[in-house]
Amino acid sequence: MDGGSVTVKEEQFVRLEVESCYEMFLEVVWRQGGGLGAPRIVEEGEPSGRHCARRVGLCIVERIQEAERGKFIEYTIDKGPWPTSYNRARVSFEALDGGTLVTWRSNFTPFFGCWWLSSVVGLAFRTMLGTLAAAAVSSAR
Repeated sequence: MDGGSVTVKEEQFVRLEVESCYEMFLEVVWRQGGGLGAPRIVEEGEPSGRHCARRVGLCIVERIQEAERGKFIEYTIDKGPWPTSYNRARVSFEALDGGTLVTWRSNFTPFFGCWWLSSVVGLAFRTMLGTLAAAAVSSAR
């Protein structure tokens, strides 16, 4: 996955067991947008999420390339005006202290002059992970 020149990593503890957290990520973040606006699912893919594609802001299409239920989701940006020559991201789910540690890592090579991109990606990941954690708390009530 480390084919790019920049890596952004964000983590969030979620008060759900791993399988439930994985499912909630697919629903709340992947399908509903995680607080950043609802994407459009352009291809359903498999139940694990593999091969599911969504169109997010600016007509960017993201596609889950690999997925293992309860362990990880790995996706790429297939098309759209995203200023990178390489982009691959991985979301991992690890059991921790009665919940799940979700780690979101993106590795990319930004176009020249796009030094700001890592800040935008980090902010987006923090927003979506925070939405996931809040949804987990709400579902426990």
